[in-house]
Amino acid sequence: MEFETYHQLFRYLTQLTYPPNLTSSQQLAIQKQAQHYFIQNQQLYRRNRKQSAQLLLIVKSKEVERILHNIYNEIFRMTF
Repeated sequence: MEFETYHQLFRYLTQLTYPPNLTSSQQLAIQKQAQHYFIQNQQLYRRNRKQSAQLLLIVKSKEVERILHNIYNEIFRMTF
């Protein structure tokens, strides 16, 4: 998820406020999007429609490369 979208949703869910530069239609879009997300332990999660008990952790796009690098290193370390 893009960094700005992540923080807009996080802010709305934790404080019920919008960034000051949003139009009313953008605010409504965030409000509708937020229905599918929730905060747990200061992390943003999406509800899984198919398996309601499964939580989907939302990752910021800036973190993807680091996460993939860590996964690769773990797999590589396990093979030797």
